[in-house]
Amino acid sequence: MSEIGDKIRQVFRESAVYKNPANNEVFVGRNLPSFVKDYLIATHIDQNGKLRRDALVKFLDEHIPLNPNAIRSRLMQGDVITLLTRFEISTNIAKNKTQFQIPEMGIKMADTEIPQHVVDQNPDDLIDGEKWGIIKLVYIPPQDKEKGYIEMSKYKPFRPLERLDLNSFRECRKKFTKYVRNKQLGIKMPEDTDRIKYQSAIIHKATIAEDREKLWDNKKVWQALESKGFQIMSGLDVIEYTLKAGEKDRIIDAIDTLSGYESNIEEVAKN
Repeated sequence: MSEIGDKIRQVFRESAVYKNPANNEVFVGRNLPSFVKDYLIATHIDQNGKLRRDALVKFLDEHIPLNPNAIRSRLMQGDVITLLTRFEISTNIAKNKTQFQIPEMGIKMADTEIPQHVVDQNPDDLIDGEKWGIIKLVYIPPQDKEKGYIEMSKYKPFRPLERLDLNSFRECRKKFTKYVRNKQLGIKMPEDTDRIKYQSAIIHKATIAEDREKLWDNKKVWQALESKGFQIMSGLDVIEYTLKAGEKDRIIDAIDTLSGYESNIEEVAKN
């Protein structure tokens, strides 16, 4: 085994995920960003690396319906609906409440409310702006002089990536940087960084623990990839084989933004 392979095994747990771009056809008719589609495909792959299409279609029909305009009617009929969706939040100071809207579903800000206890449970997420999340909606009928409204009774942020601090980036970079001794200074100096391994390490580290168990630590998927002829020593190899360079760059940019860094964190870590 190569030196870099030994180092990967020491630093990172064995993990794998398989993503076939051809599977994207299941999303026809749904306007979803690539990070949502990639996540859904990755969580609906069987042990042989094949897409569990029926299960994914069922999930989409239940939580990302093709006919979003029917959501309001279903709510008024008494259905309790859980959605994975984009929505917008606004704090209504005059009425002392937090409201939301889902433009794609015709749900307007004036017809909604988020209970204060839900806001209190998610103080860093349920603030003004655009969000992606898993939300449970219920219709509250009119009472006395109060008009009816749609309530967000539960909320879970859709966050396949975690925020990383600068030390986390430095730690990953250090593990994949070759050091040589400077004879004049008498100390080891960084010579070169394996950028491919470094990017894969950042993506792996930024994946939240719950999803890491489903994706990167799924040994059955790892074995399925090996059966297809891939030489896999760790999950980092899987990332290299399944993600194109541009896709990695976009994920790294997303991690940078999520972590609060305006400039590219790779350049920050270098310095």
